[in-house]
Amino acid sequence: MTISTSAASPISGLESGIGYGTAADRVHPLARVSGSVQLQGDVAIAQGATVQAEGNCLVGAGSLLQEGASIYALTPGKVLGDDRQPYTVWVGERVTLTYKVLVQGPAYLGSNSFIGFRSTIFNARLGQGCVVMMHALIQDVDVPAGKLVPSGSIITRQAQADALPDVTPADLALVREIMGHGHLPTSLTDSLSQSPSRPELHERDGLGTMQSQLTPDIVQQVRQYLAQGLRIGTEYADLRRYRSGVWQTCSPIQSSREPEALAALEACLSEHAGEYVRMFGIDPRAKQRVAPVTIQRPDGKPMELNGRLSAVTPVPSQAYQPTGPMATTGTLAPEIVQQVRQYLSQGYRIGTEHADSRRYRSGVWQTCSPIVSNREGEVLAALEGCLVEHAGEYIRMFGIDSRANQRIASVTIQRPDGEPRFSQSGSRTH
Repeated sequence: MTISTSAASPISGLESGIGYGTAADRVHPLARVSGSVQLQGDVAIAQGATVQAEGNCLVGAGSLLQEGASIYALTPGKVLGDDRQPYTVWVGERVTLTYKVLVQGPAYLGSNSFIGFRSTIFNARLGQGCVVMMHALIQDVDVPAGKLVPSGSIITRQAQADALPDVTPADLALVREIMGHGHLPTSLTDSLSQSPSRPELHERDGLGTMQSQLTPDIVQQVRQYLAQGLRIGTEYADLRRYRSGVWQTCSPIQSSREPEALAALEACLSEHAGEYVRMFGIDPRAKQRVAPVTIQRPDGKPMELNGRLSAVTPVPSQAYQPTGPMATTGTLAPEIVQQVRQYLSQGYRIGTEHADSRRYRSGVWQTCSPIVSNREGEVLAALEGCLVEHAGEYIRMFGIDSRANQRIASVTIQRPDGEPRFSQSGSRTH
């Protein structure tokens, strides 16, 4: 292994302990650096990061590799570095590679660039000052300087790269929120000097992990919303409010473009770290919520929907058509579907309430937001979403006579064992 830097004191924390430089205290002992790698001054490489070079690789001064970031300079292809020499991978000065970024040579990353979580760069050239958001793929293209690659983008044709938007102050503010102002490249820090202060989210050297909260199930749910012409809304609650069923609504995500919607959703999860966050579709014509799903809990662990995506029923449809895993689990028994039809045929709206075992024994129920739609398909989809959200609890459904302000015919539709149940009280309550 050949490792060289610009200074002359021993470097530690590398695979073989061979090399020279002052970067010893900036390379974590559990980082892996092997092959012909040049680390210039003040490079920081976090635990679990990998730099592996069979060709030659240079990482410029002030650059940062967070946990899980990987650079592989293994192919015979070359790019021309700023020093006019050929490299398999060139990483310019003050480049930030966040959690689980993958760079596969040949690749050139221009100075002052930012690469977001889980993005991949392969056989590509990224100009100076570019911002790549989360879950993006950049392959076989030359991205001009100062461009934004939105979250979820797949850039594999040069026409796509040429059409990318310029980086805006709002994009830089999001980068600042992710990284913390003190650890941005100098050029980005200067651009942000006039921006409002935002909370610092990372540890002192930016070496802490920050997993993307958008699991494949959540991304798929977003796609379902957008495919049906729905906008996306979110709401959040701390633990106390969550127990009381009180949610605070965020501003709706205005964009109908998937990458921008995913980026806004990531920002929402970051802003409300340590809280519950719920996502739902918004029918702009009927002004109704559709298929809410909880996408974050206070423990910060990524939410897995375990394949049980909330069914998003096409807006024009009136029929109940359960799709995917919901249809096979029997969440809504035929008796429940029939009861819903009876409520709707009599002009009633539908409400629900839930209780854990302790509250159930005490007769204390927590009321959910009423289902405002009177379309059967949308009502049943929202009802299924309610059952998923309150799994492990009792759930009771009832009709609402909006003229007389009365509850009609309460029905227990779920018990903590998870099996669908149907027991009707037959009561009419005020």
